[in-house]
Amino acid sequence: MPAAGLAPFELSEIVLDGRALDLAITGRVTSVAPKRTISGASTVVVTVADRDGVVQRSGILDRAADLKLPADDGTPLWFRLASDATDEEGLLTLTFESRVWARLAEKTRPRSMRREDVTAAEFLLALVREVKAERIPFICRRLHVRQRVAEVNSTEATSPSQRRDRGRDRGLADDARVTVKGKAATSQQRRVIAGCLEEANRLGASPFVMVAVVMCITQESGAGALANVTTGNDDVGIYQQGRNWISVKGSKDPEASTKAFLVTGPTSWQKVHGSIKTRSGDRESMLKRVQGSVGGYAPWEAEAKRIVAAFGVGPRGADGPGGIPSDGDREPDVEDYRFRRGQGGERESTTACGLRLAEERNWRFFESGGAIYFDSDETLMRSRPRMTVTPTTVGLVSLPSHSRDVGHKVQQITFKYRAIGWGAPPGSVVLLEGWGAAKDGRWLVEEISKDDVRSLTATVTLTRAQRAKLEPPAEQKQSAASGPQGGGSQGARGARSRGSQRDRIVAAAKATLTSKTGFSRYSLTGALTSDPTPRAPARTDCSQWIRAIYLQAGAPDPGTYTGAMLGRGRATSSPRPGDILVGTSHCELFIGDGKTIGHGSAPIDYSTVAYWRARGLTFRTYLDD
Repeated sequence: MPAAGLAPFELSEIVLDGRALDLAITGRVTSVAPKRTISGASTVVVTVADRDGVVQRSGILDRAADLKLPADDGTPLWFRLASDATDEEGLLTLTFESRVWARLAEKTRPRSMRREDVTAAEFLLALVREVKAERIPFICRRLHVRQRVAEVNSTEATSPSQRRDRGRDRGLADDARVTVKGKAATSQQRRVIAGCLEEANRLGASPFVMVAVVMCITQESGAGALANVTTGNDDVGIYQQGRNWISVKGSKDPEASTKAFLVTGPTSWQKVHGSIKTRSGDRESMLKRVQGSVGGYAPWEAEAKRIVAAFGVGPRGADGPGGIPSDGDREPDVEDYRFRRGQGGERESTTACGLRLAEERNWRFFESGGAIYFDSDETLMRSRPRMTVTPTTVGLVSLPSHSRDVGHKVQQITFKYRAIGWGAPPGSVVLLEGWGAAKDGRWLVEEISKDDVRSLTATVTLTRAQRAKLEPPAEQKQSAASGPQGGGSQGARGARSRGSQRDRIVAAAKATLTSKTGFSRYSLTGALTSDPTPRAPARTDCSQWIRAIYLQAGAPDPGTYTGAMLGRGRATSSPRPGDILVGTSHCELFIGDGKTIGHGSAPIDYSTVAYWRARGLTFRTYLDD
């Protein structure tokens, strides 16, 4: 990862729109506040005293102006103007976001790929590669690794096989029922099957191909039971491979022989069919071309699907939870899961898509140093610590602070550090030692920020790693009776039964947008109702609207007015969709991608985080996840 990039520098070193910052503007700048985070894009907020409107009339705000900041490692950091806002005192706030993030946000055409063919990370990489203006590095350590899939209509794991390592890895649990040619598999056969599937998974094989792997080893060697039997000239091992494929020792090794079968062998699956992800026919005929045999694989297809399902791959199908049905045995109410940019054919930016996919999996999608990262906290935490912070560490300006409820772990720590000495960027690991059991250990750098680029200190926020979720289950087909409901409160209530709690909150909020519901009455301070869009003469104000949205979505009551909201929940520097921007006299609901929905003097409509942060609103979360 790149260096922290927050060393102090002077305003004269800033380049705006290809030119050094104009002296007329420099004299008006009150602060230039950079922030780097693992919750989206790096930003720079520039505040300018512009009571006479000179900057606003300069034309800078009428185009996508680029801002270049010097970095302590010599690599400049580029930002692009995202929004501007003014207040009644003439203070102009310019919010710049990472330029690569801005370029990704320009890509909005609907696009989708089947989960059977690609991973979520591979799908996002394809979206990132759409940007041609510059090559954006995309970093994901589990790019080709398929994640376990949740069952349809299931939110909790109940059996031992479901409970094991829920976040990411696959495998055959001890309680998984595995048969080979209709008989219970021996311990040796289970080891062979598991080893072959683990290697296929590591190589990035699609679920279709993984089923073919099991069919092949079942027919050729009884899943390893006959691995020592030689047929033909010199064919031996799990896949009955000759010496032009692999050594005798390698032919009996699940990992080595599977790699030869899929990738390296003279007529491997990849060489014959072009990819270990796609399909070009039925499994029987495709296997015959790879193995050069007369066949006999088809009778074991249904059994192989059940085994791959138990391993934790694919959508729920006719063969049971997690199974991978073929085109002919698809359950009528389940569709192939597709990674999508744009829901229901609507446009969606690549950045919004990435944040949504990360939210669904409890992963991170963020920009750092011009690169895009997509990974789970658990993967990020495997890196070696970039820094160790102790009570005697030189450069520590303030003691680490935290807030927690009794009986709970400390989840977040904040402290100030000398900016020029901080070397751990967002997404890297920091080790705390000597602070006591509540704080000692490995932490993930969540955010680094400065009040002003000229400041000698930076504020550092560390967070505990969060556990990744299972892949979302197969998509349910919607009937006319269960399709999306109309506008107004009815649509908000319809969102209650779909998706995560945060998804339901955002869906309920969008269902009450003025443009969709026709609800045009101004808000009324102090209104108390559980309906976001009540019938006349009842009205809602900003806090009552959000409270009603939360209640409709089955979420905790955040408070009946902004003062109560400020006294509940907890402050967060890593907001997620469904969290609330709240101040003493107004609140907005955060929906992701820098956007909010709120109910103010103009009825329920979109706004931006930048606009309300400039007016003193801060993020609070009231949700436990």
